[in-house]
Amino acid sequence: MLFRSRIYRLASPQIRGNPAKSPDLHLVQDNIARLKAANVALDGKSTDSQTLQEERTFQLHMETRCQSFESSTFRMQIVSTGIADVMHVGGGSVPDKVVDSIRKLSLSHLVPIASKAKILRDAVFTCSAVKSDGYLVMMPLGGIQAEQVGH
Repeated sequence: MLFRSRIYRLASPQIRGNPAKSPDLHLVQDNIARLKAANVALDGKSTDSQTLQEERTFQLHMETRCQSFESSTFRMQIVSTGIADVMHVGGGSVPDKVVDSIRKLSLSHLVPIASKAKILRDAVFTCSAVKSDGYLVMMPLGGIQAEQVGH
């Protein structure tokens, strides 16, 4: 419930308009009210000023830079203790330590502690020859295709 509360709180400012005319905004507001009534609090990790994009983007420091701009897709299996497995599923080559850096990300908050669930999530890693850092962006549940709405 805590994770759901954070998603509703982050989604609320992203949806604009009159709640009476926007079923999505009305649903988000109703669910936030329902969770508040059940005394579910938003954890301290998120703030109202954060966007969903910021919540799903992680900066990874690398020892060596990419040779040029690179973009690769990884599939992660996330469990209550963190990332259980990472697989490179597409795109260009990336420095060897990228998978190790992904494994070290703290994502255990995505699965409740007592849960036996395993979440599969795709993420896109990008890097360039200009910076020694890369970025990993977790894709929405609809996958990478969900990012291309309207194309």
